[in-house]
Amino acid sequence: MNKRNVELARKIVNRDLRKDNFVLREKLTFVVQSNQKNYEILQKFNDVGDRILKCADLRSLVLETSEMIRKEFAISAVTFCLDRRFEKYLGKQKVENGELNDALFERLFYMDREKLAEMRGASGLPILRGDLEHGSVDHFGFRLFRRVKSEAIVPLFHLGDNIGTLNLGCNTPSRYRSGTPVDFLTQMAKILSLTISIHELKSQLNDHVKNVN
Repeated sequence: MNKRNVELARKIVNRDLRKDNFVLREKLTFVVQSNQKNYEILQKFNDVGDRILKCADLRSLVLETSEMIRKEFAISAVTFCLDRRFEKYLGKQKVENGELNDALFERLFYMDREKLAEMRGASGLPILRGDLEHGSVDHFGFRLFRRVKSEAIVPLFHLGDNIGTLNLGCNTPSRYRSGTPVDFLTQMAKILSLTISIHELKSQLNDHVKNVN
């Protein structure tokens, strides 16, 4: 191989190396950014989980959790659907002077056990829907459902008992759709389901003590 060909081969090799290095740097940057994003999400998830466990009762759990998740994860609408049996502890929404006067308004809905079983499905995994004209009317109130362009309906169940659903609605059509990772959602659902069950048991014990006295 003459000197000219050697020089040409060297330039080609250097060019290919630079191209490979550029691609490698892009991939490493993507991995680092993804890891950083996942770490930040995990930190937020852990913080929300701790605060869920510290809620004093069912009412504060619904109010505080819906607000926490909405703010921490930049979600347009966060609501709960609970089994109708919880209505005795949380009460019906109050009407005063012809208007609803309750902080739970459009954050909490009640649902029949049969409907909750449908929401849970066979897998028990969140139901993800994207590219929507509006959110589900069963899970988001009148003032919210038109803003929802994608939604995650997360079943809440403990020891086989269907408790309800956590409903997340976003105005971004691609936020929740088939294939979206659900690990954080399912873990959050486990914490919520356990905490709701504990508060329900406390409420039942309080009622029992009152009846005995």
